Amino acid sequence: MTITIRCDGREWREESPDAVDDRLNQLHDAAERPTSASLELSGGQVVDLAVGSDRSFVQFMPNAPDPPYLIPVGDRPDERAVFVFFADGHWTEVLQRNTLPIEAARKLVRELVGSHQAPDSVGWEEA
Repeated sequence: MTITIRCDGREWREESPDAVDDRLNQLHDAAERPTSASLELSGGQVVDLAVGSDRSFVQFMPNAPDPPYLIPVGDRPDERAVFVFFADGHWTEVLQRNTLPIEAARKLVRELVGSHQAPDSVGWEEA
């Protein structure tokens, strides 16, 4: 199993879920601003998440690059507030309602890396 991680123009290949977790810890700790990291799973699925903040955005693309693009429904119901992070050279906004505390987002990413499927541990909607 090889998982490719891309963040801020750099790329790493990791061979285990633990190595992915270690790399995401490093990226989170080194981030100067909330930044998108993209994981390409061995089955071709893609998981994006924000590192470097106490909140995170997760997007799962089970048929990347084709839709659907799935995002979790988080714990903040406000329809107007946004979470801003840096992705692919520009600032990106998502609704706060689609963010999770970083610990919950990382747990969700571990589930996605392990199963390559959207788990039932959160509610999902199409982006």
